[in-house]
Amino acid sequence: MSLVDNLIDAALEKGGKTANFSIVFPNGTSKKAGLGNDEFTIRIKSKEVYSQIINKGDLGLGEQYMLGNIDVEGDLAKAMLMAAQLGVNTYQKNLINTLIDGVISKTRSNSRHNSLKNVVHHYDLGNEFYEQWLDKTFTYSCAYFKDPSDTIDKAEEQKLEHICKKLQLKPGDSLVDVGCGWGSMLIYAAQKYKVKGYGLTLSKEQINYATKKVKELGLEKLVIFEFKDYRDLTGEYDKFVSIGMFEHVGKKYYDQFFEKVKTILKPGGLGLLHTIGMNRGGSVGPWADTYIFPGGFLPSPTMIFDSATKSNLVPLDFENLRYHYALTLHRWIEAYDNIFEKVAKEKGMSFARMWRIYLYSAEANFKAGNFQLYQLTFSNGNNNQLPLTRGYIYS
Repeated sequence: MSLVDNLIDAALEKGGKTANFSIVFPNGTSKKAGLGNDEFTIRIKSKEVYSQIINKGDLGLGEQYMLGNIDVEGDLAKAMLMAAQLGVNTYQKNLINTLIDGVISKTRSNSRHNSLKNVVHHYDLGNEFYEQWLDKTFTYSCAYFKDPSDTIDKAEEQKLEHICKKLQLKPGDSLVDVGCGWGSMLIYAAQKYKVKGYGLTLSKEQINYATKKVKELGLEKLVIFEFKDYRDLTGEYDKFVSIGMFEHVGKKYYDQFFEKVKTILKPGGLGLLHTIGMNRGGSVGPWADTYIFPGGFLPSPTMIFDSATKSNLVPLDFENLRYHYALTLHRWIEAYDNIFEKVAKEKGMSFARMWRIYLYSAEANFKAGNFQLYQLTFSNGNNNQLPLTRGYIYS
């Protein structure tokens, strides 16, 4: 029996415990898992799939899906959840992924030069692409759901408010947003709390959009956006926030990141870090590192706390919003599926399939608990002015 046969049989045996499905092979034969009616069918259309999985692990599997040589018919969300729950089936597959991941990670570490390339790869795809499936505030990060039925627009606004309350924002506060995206955090904070905001990003597409939006809203005196690496940040600020950017920093630069935060945050000032993470920390994987998030690394709580406290930043509150991100991704998937054919026509079918499998796999990994979403609130040195209970966050 070949390695591929072993992988397939292992997937059928383990997957059949959580799902009912069949695998159809290039010659038309099939194998079934589970006892009930199939929820989905995995169709292997080319023998090339086998060699790519053996030689390249998850990287090869993802590439074959992008090419259409392997497809999922039926409930794709269920198929991806099963895959997320299965994890790695064999030691050899794990070894292949580890070796490939190590090579890719070395070439994409988040140095000054690579950080710019990595950000451009993911975020400078054209604002119109993201605008078609994100919420009206153009927020590309985990939302905050008070009810599972909340719309994505409502949930993203609730997330921004949740962060504002944790930071105890008040009129006149200076707030710096590292990795400001399309500007929704600072725009919201300026409109509701009258803060003075300064945002930085390495995406020219984001800068162009955010700057234009500020002008449209008449907020030029309150909010400024600049194209800048966080390592070049200067000045002093009352409050600090970073939402969905820390995944791009890289473990090698964690100490440098928090030391920079220490130098620009006023004594007693509050900061909030919002980041995807993993229980033990790790890279985003060979396929995602190649095609979606070059240089991506997901921290563990220990990594975050160790680096933050080395700079004498004091942790105040730690929250895991894991399932909120699964709900967020579900909303994004609904919107993306509606424009899938349009994306395929404009950017090519391989690109459209790449983003589809990325969104579905991300939702599955948050549901399965492989990915987490951490919010760490901290202060620069001791802060004795905060309320004694967490009621101020939820009032």
